[in-house]
Amino acid sequence: ALSQEMEFIRNSILPGLLMAASYNEKRQEKVFKLFEIGSIHNYSKKSHTKTKEKIQMGLLWYGRSSMHWRQYEDRDIFRCKGEISQLFNTFGRMNIQFKTGHSKGFDRALKIYSGKIQLGILGIPSFDLLNE
Repeated sequence: ALSQEMEFIRNSILPGLLMAASYNEKRQEKVFKLFEIGSIHNYSKKSHTKTKEKIQMGLLWYGRSSMHWRQYEDRDIFRCKGEISQLFNTFGRMNIQFKTGHSKGFDRALKIYSGKIQLGILGIPSFDLLNE
């Protein structure tokens, strides 16, 4: 049986990550990183069920810059960009590009590409999205 929060299929992995961040924040965690890999469903005219299932990975960084083992650790979008590049490099994707763009739900966004294929979005969630 599904929990009440997970009663419906989802079209984004972001709400689950934000709920996990809220859970950690309420327990006074100051700095953390989360990830989730799972299925999402989007509308598709071509499918018999009118949906298309995709596997999506979401990453979330939470917290402000802090001292870490005798050095100052920046916690900004550029640090995240470097970590994402390193992650893709580990998986053998070395031709990753980041392009400035707009994306619903984000104040600032960098779209992640491999050639002409958009792999994802790196961004700072908007205040409205966080309140929702």
